[in-house]
Amino acid sequence: MKAMLLLVLLLALLAACAPARPAPVELVQITASPTLAPLPTRAPTLAPAAGPTDTSTPPPSPTPLPTATLPPTATASPTPTRTPSPTPIPLCKERFPADDDLLALVSHDYGLAADYRPGDLVPLGDTFPSAVTRGYPTQVRAVIIPPLEVLIAAMHAEELRPFVVSGFRSYYDQNAARQKWAEQFPEWAHNISALPGHSEHQLGTTLDFSTPDLPYMVGEPFIEFHPAFAVSGEGRWLAERAHEFGFTMSYPDGKYEETGFNYEPWHFRYVGVELATELKESGLTISEYLLAAHGAPCRP
Repeated sequence: MKAMLLLVLLLALLAACAPARPAPVELVQITASPTLAPLPTRAPTLAPAAGPTDTSTPPPSPTPLPTATLPPTATASPTPTRTPSPTPIPLCKERFPADDDLLALVSHDYGLAADYRPGDLVPLGDTFPSAVTRGYPTQVRAVIIPPLEVLIAAMHAEELRPFVVSGFRSYYDQNAARQKWAEQFPEWAHNISALPGHSEHQLGTTLDFSTPDLPYMVGEPFIEFHPAFAVSGEGRWLAERAHEFGFTMSYPDGKYEETGFNYEPWHFRYVGVELATELKESGLTISEYLLAAHGAPCRP
């Protein structure tokens, strides 16, 4: 019995002297938290890692932008004067000369608008007696009345008896006259009568003169136009002196090639004393002069 107690005591003593063993740790399973998306951050620029030498062709270096060079300060220069564009030449069928234009070229080639009519037409009968007008309702531009009065008076002073057969003739009157001449002289109409729009009579500054002696000279009682007018007293006087009063013969003898019209010793146009005198001295016709001085006035 004593032996048993002694053994128990010995065992108890040994247990007290032995080191204490740690208590077992209970393992706890950790559950993984859900992966959160990283916040967007600007990735830092990393230096390239050292490694084997890269034998590939390096990308080309960017071309540097050129340095802008400022232009030198501009020196102010005078503004050039703009040359005005030339006035376009109108079509002849649309041509309306101004009332102050006494030098409009009218010929076979260059005409006037069908509706052109001077703005200052006056009846010749308002100024002259029937011995000069023969009772015809002739109209002319007012601008030629004063020089015509002086011319007629000068002729009367020399016992000449001129009268005016025609003055202003409209486009439509000229068309009727042309048809009359074409019926009577079909082969010569083009040379003795202008086409409508191509007659100087439409200007209102052109006159056809005649003489009471012409029927006796020609042997035709009612004739008013004839080349024989050139040898009458009135015809000779006008040929020699009309320029002194500003009138010129438009279609003189020997100028068919230049004018396209046969000799018309009765046909006179007012252009002013200065130009009429120049034409008389030079031998030029009014159409030759105007074409040379001013060129084509319109497009046919």
